[in-house]
Amino acid sequence: SIPTKMARWKRRRWKGTSNERHYITRTRPNRHPGIPEAARRKGVIAAKIQKKAASAGFDWDGVVEVAYADVEAELAEVRDDPSEHEVGDLLFAGVQVARRLDVDPEAALRSAAQRFASRFRRVEVLAGSPEALAAADENQLTAWWAVAKSAESLAD
Repeated sequence: SIPTKMARWKRRRWKGTSNERHYITRTRPNRHPGIPEAARRKGVIAAKIQKKAASAGFDWDGVVEVAYADVEAELAEVRDDPSEHEVGDLLFAGVQVARRLDVDPEAALRSAAQRFASRFRRVEVLAGSPEALAAADENQLTAWWAVAKSAESLAD
């Protein structure tokens, strides 16, 4: 099938010079299948751009409240115009908050994604089947999510 062939193709890499190329199978499992490394590192790029601008003097008084206000303003803009442009500005503002709090935005986002994945796996177990999960209403989803979050808190 096409999806099987695509999955197989994605697991392969070229190795060697142009005269001796051959396929090798990826040995390290991708912890986030379907999300390329470049996409996972966008927070790092945004942080580097912001640091460079700040080192050139293009920065406000270093207080995190300025960054919080920027996030709030960008969120209001997203509500008015839910475009890629405005969502990008909101994400960029979020990186600014991380930078001002001395938090690595990539590590923070990776940790949040891992927490979400862990909670979602618990929700899948609670639902019992993909059909039950798909058929659940908002109240049921919220209840399962609350159980998953509390189970995570107990594990910490």
